[in-house]
Amino acid sequence: MRQYWADIYENREDAESINKLETDFIVNECGHYVQEEGGARRPTGRMDYQILYIAAGRVYFWLDGKRETAESGTMVVYPPYEKQIYTYDHSVTSDVYWIHFFGSDTSSFLQDLDLPCVTLIPAILPESALALWEQIIGEMLYKRPHYQQMVKALAFQLFITLSRSRIHMEEKQKALRTSGRLYAKKDRQQELVEALIDEINKNYASELSVEQMARNNGMSTAWLNQRFKQYTGLSPQQYITKTRLSHARQMLSEPAYNIGEIAQMCGYSDPLYFSRLFHARFGCSPKEFRLRVQTQHP
Repeated sequence: MRQYWADIYENREDAESINKLETDFIVNECGHYVQEEGGARRPTGRMDYQILYIAAGRVYFWLDGKRETAESGTMVVYPPYEKQIYTYDHSVTSDVYWIHFFGSDTSSFLQDLDLPCVTLIPAILPESALALWEQIIGEMLYKRPHYQQMVKALAFQLFITLSRSRIHMEEKQKALRTSGRLYAKKDRQQELVEALIDEINKNYASELSVEQMARNNGMSTAWLNQRFKQYTGLSPQQYITKTRLSHARQMLSEPAYNIGEIAQMCGYSDPLYFSRLFHARFGCSPKEFRLRVQTQHP
């Protein structure tokens, strides 16, 4: 299990005072989990709003007394004091992003964006949206000057992107129905892509070849790249790199392994190549990232 998250609390008293703030909008927690098990059971919910986005894997939600299955490319919005019961499917590795927020403008803002609460919302997010999520986490983790204003601006951009992704999915489904080809809830192509996503998340530390994955499934590399990008917004190689580097960043926040060991454990035999990829994605070297985390949490 890897967890990467940040909040604006320093202690219990701070948390209580923040929850009593009279504000139009504030983000109070944000995070990214990569894990095989876990979930939440909150019979009376929380004091704030929450959005969860399933980037990969599978999560079971109990909504209106029924169990609903959320596959990759699905989000859920919880309002304050709404019962929250959900569990991760332990047979796959789930990649889940989440954010907590509250304020007097929050309800109307979500309504304007047509993001309903307590229902599964299909929305395959582009890589840029997940990058926004990571930026919010970073701002809250490092608490640089004016970070709360930056978090607010990034959160608004993230929520608008969530809304656009939902609209895009609805328009796509409508177009398919209009053309006479009913949109299958889970067609064969999507099942195949999801199986490959599960394979990548389970074996990200191993040598993974897109060409070999294509051959194993009786298809061309070009066809696999096209279909994978259609459902995830990324090519298979981009998804492999993203998954490996996400795991690497989680591990760098812990002192158990050195950078060379982390590179090996995330599928990179060349630490220099790993460092270049890490810098290209996160804007700093693995060593710089580790130093930042250690400075923030001595």
